[in-house]
Amino acid sequence: MPCAIDNPQRVLANAIVSYLPGNTPYACTTLCAGKDYAYAGVEYGDECYCGTGYVDGVMPPAAELSDCSMLCSGGYYYYCGGSWRMQIYKFT
Repeated sequence: MPCAIDNPQRVLANAIVSYLPGNTPYACTTLCAGKDYAYAGVEYGDECYCGTGYVDGVMPPAAELSDCSMLCSGGYYYYCGGSWRMQIYKFT
């Protein structure tokens, strides 16, 4: 999902969060895959969420792509979501 609206209860099921000073989509997905999670999400530049799926199996509402324009803490060529906006990646 290019850009999803997050909420205080989180949109990823069984989510854990890591605050990564070197966060990028690649760093986050690598971290989550290494912990055997099926989903990863980047938000607010340095936040990396790992989850088992969507809460209640419901895909979160989409946000405008421009809402996910915060630069990643680990790579200024990558975007890592925004304020309550998460870019979500699913592993196959």
